[in-house]
Amino acid sequence: MTPGRTAPRARASVRPALGRGRSLGDARVHLEVELGYPSDIGAQCGAVRRAVTERVGGLAGMTVHDVVVTVERLHSAHTRGEGRGRVR
Repeated sequence: MTPGRTAPRARASVRPALGRGRSLGDARVHLEVELGYPSDIGAQCGAVRRAVTERVGGLAGMTVHDVVVTVERLHSAHTRGEGRGRVR
């Protein structure tokens, strides 16, 4: 991890499956991430949602109904190592 950045945080709520389907339960996931900027933030969040859905399904055998990605902070290449100033 880059100095000055925090690790992504995640919360999940899980409900066990009621029937005998392929899924072992349902999950809703909320992630907080930091991203580089400028970038396509929507595409990055979409990629995170897809990756989480696939990994939770593959590893835990659960259906993921909702993945919420919150961008906590943006990091600019112009301010790396210079503190937290504003870039114009």
